Amino acid sequence: MLNKALAAIENENDSLAGVLKDNIDFNAGKEKEGRTRVSDQQRKDLLDHFNNPRFVLVNENFEFPDLLGAAYEYLIKFFADSAGKKGGEFYTPNEVVRLLVQLVKPQAGMEIYDPTCREAAAF
Repeated sequence: MLNKALAAIENENDSLAGVLKDNIDFNAGKEKEGRTRVSDQQRKDLLDHFNNPRFVLVNENFEFPDLLGAAYEYLIKFFADSAGKKGGEFYTPNEVVRLLVQLVKPQAGMEIYDPTCREAAAF
């Protein structure tokens, strides 16, 4: 899994071409020629590093506001599209949500009930 993640990072960053996936191997076992095997301790250190609070998945830690919300919406849409007709049972397109919000014109202090309970993204 970590090897695949490393390859994906390299594939998305041209400046890393030929640096990561061809030289680092997270899988246990024999060291492959030209590749450095990552030890158990190094794997633990890597996980500890990303367990640091500055890497916590909250919007304040991202370059774009509401990146987590956008990722969540993308995944919901992806699953809805792949579910075919049944996908409409749990996904409302953003265009429809925007229209609903414009029609309702929510204001501070208002109580709005969403009978479909969506994913609470509309209001």
